[in-house]
Amino acid sequence: MRPPGDPSGRGGDSSRASEFGAYMANKVAKLGVQFDAYAARAVESVEASDAAGALFAGVVIHVNGLTMPSAAVRREGGEGRDR
Repeated sequence: MRPPGDPSGRGGDSSRASEFGAYMANKVAKLGVQFDAYAARAVESVEASDAAGALFAGVVIHVNGLTMPSAAVRREGGEGRDR
């Protein structure tokens, strides 16, 4: 005979609660592994970008022509969206 409210016949509410608890514990563990892997890649990316940034140290770019925002706004440090 099945307990009330459990159409699967796998047990009562305590069984479902323990299954859910195990599910959440596995999910948290999996997310922890994913986060650690992501964090490691992010650190490697930052270290690589620092090395690549040294490649362009001291480079100056001169533009002849129309820029948006204008060169004057860029020199002043404005974000500038010409309207």
